[in-house]
Amino acid sequence: MTKTLITRFAPYLEDDRRFFQRQPTRRHYIRYMSAGELAEWQAKGIALPAAPKNHAWYTVVRQEAPGFRSRRFFSYPAEAGDGAPEDVARHVYESLADDPQVESTIKMIVAVIEREVRS
Repeated sequence: MTKTLITRFAPYLEDDRRFFQRQPTRRHYIRYMSAGELAEWQAKGIALPAAPKNHAWYTVVRQEAPGFRSRRFFSYPAEAGDGAPEDVARHVYESLADDPQVESTIKMIVAVIEREVRS
């Protein structure tokens, strides 16, 4: 099932990959949440609540290592748009990344990826 989800909703993953390819000095960015991400949550049986009036769902993406990205989701006024600078995107990501177990797992995965890239 995971492979099906990744294949089916790959356009937003490809968009993220291209963003970091075009912006090699960036590690974070904010964009509107894609329809694919919403569908992925629904396929997992998780229904996101409707965003408050005049708000939209956003995704803040962090590139942990080339080819490995993590995402956090939040609701914010729709007129804010996407395209926040690196420092703002990093601050938003870090303020949403409050689960030490998740962060520890991400760091472990990144270490494995970096070790394999070097060898």
